[in-house]
Amino acid sequence: MSDPSTARSQEGESAERMSSPLLSDDGKNRLPSPSAAAPDGYDWTATSSKLSYLPPADRSPLRRRSDTDFSDSNHSSSSDALLESRSTSMATTTTDTQKERQRKWTVFLYSITTVLLYADQNLLAPNLTAAANEFGFSNDERDSKLGGAIALAFFVLGAPASLLVGCLADSWPRAPLFCVTVCIGEGACLVTYFTTTYRQLYVCRALTGFSVGGALPLVYSVLGDLFEAKDRPAVSALVGMGCGIGISLGQGIAGFLGPRFGWRFPFLVVSIPALVCALLVLWTVKDPVRGGMEEAVIQRRDMGQLMVELTHDNGNDNDNDNDNDSTLIPNSSGANSTIQS
Repeated sequence: MSDPSTARSQEGESAERMSSPLLSDDGKNRLPSPSAAAPDGYDWTATSSKLSYLPPADRSPLRRRSDTDFSDSNHSSSSDALLESRSTSMATTTTDTQKERQRKWTVFLYSITTVLLYADQNLLAPNLTAAANEFGFSNDERDSKLGGAIALAFFVLGAPASLLVGCLADSWPRAPLFCVTVCIGEGACLVTYFTTTYRQLYVCRALTGFSVGGALPLVYSVLGDLFEAKDRPAVSALVGMGCGIGISLGQGIAGFLGPRFGWRFPFLVVSIPALVCALLVLWTVKDPVRGGMEEAVIQRRDMGQLMVELTHDNGNDNDNDNDNDSTLIPNSSGANSTIQS
């Protein structure tokens, strides 16, 4: 014969199963559809793919996370991604602006220095007679020593200098190499102002030829890495025009200032600005990447940037999916528990 208290307990549990919409006949939880309203005495929370029911004893004030909540979460994630994309775009634009500014400054300095270098070439020619009178040369000696021998030394030293410096430009940093090359020639040009003998003048003019010959390969090397192939013919034309302008400028300076201030003074006027420009190249110009503007390199760089952007976008999508697949549910102790789909 069964215990009366046990019978009453079994009858109570059976009545609870019959009255509870959440319990099936076997006593297990029964999950209604997501659109069903929460039954009396129960509360529930939705995630992206399952429902969780809490009995009254374990629940604190809860509410259903509706579709609007998930929409707000997605909207917030999208807004964050948009803001991050805009920040990246602004940073890229700023970097491109700085690179363009640096490129213009580099071209300007190299161009001005080239003009001043080639201005050295004809500083002596307009004042040969004045120099010959100071050294006590006859007309024949003037023509042979000042007009012939010095001009020959200028070009004889400049030709091998082009080969030597051009080879060094493939392995050495070009901005320091350019500065050293210019300082050798323009330092000699500056010292010309203080010469007192023909031999001193001869050595100084020969060293100036080293600077003129060695600087040109460096200029073409740097500008070739600053511009794409389609822009290089125009840039090369500008360099050639600068050389012609320099020769004309030197001729004009020597012809105008020589008779008034002496034949040495034009060497002082040209050499000091050239030395200043060479130091500015050393201190302010960043050597461009060798071959950085070749078509194949540009295509690979653009492809790499595209892959980075795609990876970044995929990472944002995964973060959004993870946000939608988990929901924090407070329990009676105030702690949060996470329900994963």
